[in-house]
Amino acid sequence: MARWKLWWSGLAAACLLAVLLLGPDVRNRKHASTRRPQAAPLSDVLIAPPTDEDDYVGSEACGICHGRIWQTYRQHPMGRSLGATRDVEQIENFEITEFSPPGPRRYRVERTADGMRHHETLADNDGAILYDQGEEVRFALGSGHRGRAYLIEHDEMLFKSSIAWFSNLNEWGLSPGYAPEQHKRFERRIVDGCINCHAGRMSVNRAQPDTFKRPVVVEAAIGCERCHGPGRRHVEAHESAPRTALDFERIVNPAQLESAQRESVCAQCHLHGKATVVRTGQKVFDFRPGQRLEENRIVFVTAPGTAGESAASALSQVEQMHASACFRKSDGQLGCTSCHDPHAPVPSSSRIEFYREKCLVCHESRGCSLAADERLMREESDSCIACHMPPLLHVGNILHVSFADHRVLRSSPSQKAGPTAPAKVVVFDHADERLPKLELDRAIGFMLVSGTGDETVQPGEARRAEKLLLPVQEAYPADIDTLEVLGAACLIQGRVAEAEQWWLDALKLDSRRESVLEHLAVLYHDQRRIPQAHEYLKRYLDVNPWHGSIYGRLAGVLGVLGEWREGIAAAERGLQLNPTLVPLHDWLAHAYRQVGERAESDRHKKMFERMQRRLPGIDRSSTPDREP
Repeated sequence: MARWKLWWSGLAAACLLAVLLLGPDVRNRKHASTRRPQAAPLSDVLIAPPTDEDDYVGSEACGICHGRIWQTYRQHPMGRSLGATRDVEQIENFEITEFSPPGPRRYRVERTADGMRHHETLADNDGAILYDQGEEVRFALGSGHRGRAYLIEHDEMLFKSSIAWFSNLNEWGLSPGYAPEQHKRFERRIVDGCINCHAGRMSVNRAQPDTFKRPVVVEAAIGCERCHGPGRRHVEAHESAPRTALDFERIVNPAQLESAQRESVCAQCHLHGKATVVRTGQKVFDFRPGQRLEENRIVFVTAPGTAGESAASALSQVEQMHASACFRKSDGQLGCTSCHDPHAPVPSSSRIEFYREKCLVCHESRGCSLAADERLMREESDSCIACHMPPLLHVGNILHVSFADHRVLRSSPSQKAGPTAPAKVVVFDHADERLPKLELDRAIGFMLVSGTGDETVQPGEARRAEKLLLPVQEAYPADIDTLEVLGAACLIQGRVAEAEQWWLDALKLDSRRESVLEHLAVLYHDQRRIPQAHEYLKRYLDVNPWHGSIYGRLAGVLGVLGEWREGIAAAERGLQLNPTLVPLHDWLAHAYRQVGERAESDRHKKMFERMQRRLPGIDRSSTPDREP
């Protein structure tokens, strides 16, 4: 599906929303809560993207005056969130570099002068290698505390490797979410919403989502300016003399912000929710410290009480904290930095004492309700978090899930599985009470069309989304994202001609919009509208030449047009990018016969038979047509 500024938490949440009731729930649901400040509704005028890109100076400039903080922060997980593979500290074991998950494929990691290369191989039953695909890995993603993922760079686009390092197991393995039998291998695109929370600053390409300018990464790890805002004015003020009190107002100090703005600094990356829709004309990179999160994006979360109280409900830290009695009763005083030092990691040797002291800031006079001897019988270290924030045992290697239960429950929660009924969804932090109606309708419409979890979007949901989005499109005719989603809504309802027209209208705004070109290319191919399929498949590959199955579709179309040589080149390129596209070998056997190359035809026929035995369940959805 398209990447229309909607990005997900990445969690495999199978049960998400009773979607037909979503709109009323979002607008009308009230929650029992303590008093909270009421912000005025935001203006109907679209929020303009920031114009301060030239005001960033980088964390090294901050370290000149704030050397002690800078040095400790560099050891913090945020200070090690991303780095070039040739530069990051080696935590991996390169003595054992091969692993074999269930299934026929094998994986190997290779150190190189520039960093690292990842391999996927497949052998037949006799051990003969059918393919060995290696990809140069450019970036290591993650602090290494839990592990690392690895990124490949092609043409200002980033892709995720299927190989990951797991620190707790001290071993290589498939990345979380990659099923051994079939996965996206080296073709999984890293979208804006993902890299935004792992990189300090990217070279943002406003014209094309999920694509960057060179250099792709400006500052690798999360830096000072992600929480304090662009620092040029602050630096210039301190370099000039005399300094005044106003100089300190030229940088954002989150501790001095109102509660919602302060918590938004952390929530920009630590709030995942069920779905997030970036606001009209914005990109995720446009959030600036000092804003409320809703000024940049609308986050949908499970409504309190509808997902049960089990720790098995996969929530991010911010959601859990907002559900806690500690947060709700603090009248905006408690926040992420009440317990977490954003500048320095907590040494494991002092972790228990550190967090106990944090708890006693509020609970010293009351103390623990259990007698000391009873507490020590339960937990010999007398740890507050061991009882009130125990690890969530179910999370395993699922990404973006809190390990410690940030609900801070009075007693240890049950570790039984959570409910299976769909959970109702609301807008985070009651932002629906402040958002302009059109922005809220747009966000709901986007989510309805995109669907959630593994559930198929139903026509009724698409009709509801269309009704919400038509006034949005009329008000914001230059919003290409709305045009794209309206096309998807029509397609779900079976109104193909209308879907096509919405997407053609979107291309009038941006002729190189990758996701829209893909929609039309696949639509024309599946409808066997050969001239249009030929045009749009080529236009798509001109924008993104790293999609193997699209080359497969193009090969089939070229064969139908009798352009066998071009079709052969496209099919061979598709296999080069994705050797598991087994049906392409069958098509190539046919194509090479058409041009009189019997030896190549026989080679691909044998390869098709050998690979079919090793990968019998491979996806055939993009099998090219064989007959004109």
